[in-house]
Amino acid sequence: MAKYIQNLDCSKWMFDNIPEFRKGKMMKEFADVGCGLELDMGSPTEKDSYMHSFLSVEKEDFAEYIKTLESKFEKSFENEIEGNLFYRFVTPEGNFSTVYRPKYKLARLVLDRCKNTDIRQFGYSEYDEINDNTILSQYSLHYSHMIRWYSTDCGMNYIYRLRDNSIIIIDGGEIEQATDKVIKEYWEYLRRLTNTKESEKITISLWICTHAHNDHTDFFAKLIRVYGDKFNLERVAFSFTANMNMQHSPSVAIAKQRITALYPDVKYLKIRAGDEFDIANAKITILGVNEDIVAIGDDERTFCWMNDASSVFRIEADGVSAVFLADAGDSYERILLDYYSPDIFRCNFLQIAHHGINYLPYIYAAAKADKVLLPQARLNMITRFQDVIEDLYKNFGEKNIIYAYDVTSTIKLKGGDYSITALPHSGTVYDGSEL
Repeated sequence: MAKYIQNLDCSKWMFDNIPEFRKGKMMKEFADVGCGLELDMGSPTEKDSYMHSFLSVEKEDFAEYIKTLESKFEKSFENEIEGNLFYRFVTPEGNFSTVYRPKYKLARLVLDRCKNTDIRQFGYSEYDEINDNTILSQYSLHYSHMIRWYSTDCGMNYIYRLRDNSIIIIDGGEIEQATDKVIKEYWEYLRRLTNTKESEKITISLWICTHAHNDHTDFFAKLIRVYGDKFNLERVAFSFTANMNMQHSPSVAIAKQRITALYPDVKYLKIRAGDEFDIANAKITILGVNEDIVAIGDDERTFCWMNDASSVFRIEADGVSAVFLADAGDSYERILLDYYSPDIFRCNFLQIAHHGINYLPYIYAAAKADKVLLPQARLNMITRFQDVIEDLYKNFGEKNIIYAYDVTSTIKLKGGDYSITALPHSGTVYDGSEL
């Protein structure tokens, strides 16, 4: 396998044994876009993914290149979203993905060398139906001021209980929120959702993590330590950029180590924009990942901050849609709205970005959501982030804002309709327990 290294002044095709793309203008940045479940301690691993980008690419030239790839490799996936084109190919070098963005006449070509499940074998749509509905939950975490080892104003934790009785977990929470008491109560909540006996294991069909910050990884890492022998983890999906470009929180490596040690057969997918897959009755569509913030043009700065490397996606289950913005910022908002029409963000439930700290007025207006899921405390919003909360009041109405601090919201989805049940908040300040 060829050895690659990030190059900010690249002038030649770098992928051995992959047909060269000869159209458009090659951008100078040959970008390291991270590995998978392998440990990335700040220097490139042998399993990192790399990306070439090309500007001034005509759609017809991109289509011809796809034909060349089809003649040499097995195509494992293709999708089109509003003229944006997405392909995956299985090659001897690893998964090779291509993305075409007509707005910019931009082609992104990525070679994955990590242990990456073929997307055709990642999801599933055939299952035994145990429940006649789906549950979406915004789990209540403790939010206050950002005081290290005491409290935090970040973190988010979302759960889907699917019709096959398996669980999807999105992100988690920060160590200050992952007290022993809360972890125990969270586990008991999962048991109630799935009606699982103490002697039975819960199936977590997917943990999907939006980015490599501790307030999105700590909680799940601790859940594995405390209850990992009591559940089956079948799938993990994320797309973290290289640690050397944006420093990962320490719990990222801890979570990876615990996952690979306890679940050696877990399926991992390095997600990217355009991916679509089913997990039982939930359809997941990836709209953006860290690769989408790599500069469009040689004079632009690429890697700015981790929040804009978030994975953004929508989930549809039981006729109800939700869009998860993770910690996306306004620069990421501009990119997403350049790639897609506002209709892509229309949904029933919208997760407000970056715990209500970031302000994405155009996506918020486009979503026209029935309800917004706000992973934050009400008091923080009205005392510290007034401009954002006033805009949310204007767009959605105060009664349609669901705060994660106030209650755990259990939202039953069925046949395009939903009902919401609130359970009391029980989190506290940090108890000093280990991760």
